[in-house]
Amino acid sequence: MPLQYLYITFYLEFIVANITFAIEYIHKQSIIHCDIKPENVLCDEYGYFHLSDFGVAKTMEGTVMKCRDIAGTPGYIPPEALKGVLSYEYDYFSLGVIVYELLLRELPGKERVLALDKVPNGFHNKELICDFVNGLLCKDRDKRLGRGGAVDIKQHPWIKEYDWNGVKMRKVRSEFVPKGRGVCYGNGKGCKGNGKLMLEEEILR
Repeated sequence: MPLQYLYITFYLEFIVANITFAIEYIHKQSIIHCDIKPENVLCDEYGYFHLSDFGVAKTMEGTVMKCRDIAGTPGYIPPEALKGVLSYEYDYFSLGVIVYELLLRELPGKERVLALDKVPNGFHNKELICDFVNGLLCKDRDKRLGRGGAVDIKQHPWIKEYDWNGVKMRKVRSEFVPKGRGVCYGNGKGCKGNGKLMLEEEILR
């Protein structure tokens, strides 16, 4: 079930943690997804999220690479990629767009800034979530949240107290579990895997 069909914001931290672990894994394999968007974030039968569609993914040679072809979907492509520069910060920019979209149900405007008064009621620490999203959407990739890797995301004040290890080990219960049967990538009976986010690894094999 694509993320685009989930109109749930009260467990935004859970979604961010899932996607961050997926990005962290593929970056360790020297791969940039280049097309992270709601349609490419799928939910398994336990409510955990995984990346899909690696059709335009790029294998990196170093930390920055020139590319003539612009890969990705308009609205989720960072400024530097439009100039033919690819780096690992690409995927974190796309994550920022997704979080913005989950909050406001629309893509960021040209300024790509989440204003404090735009954050829906019910969210605590609005200042911190704005800092988080705006950090991911920073036009300068050298100053973008994620420049130092997934640790930047995990240590941000908005989400650093979250149970990251619990998500990694699939011990955190998702607030949304889709109906129907699907492929299990957890610790349940008949499942494959050791409780970690396994789908990205299976795709890359």
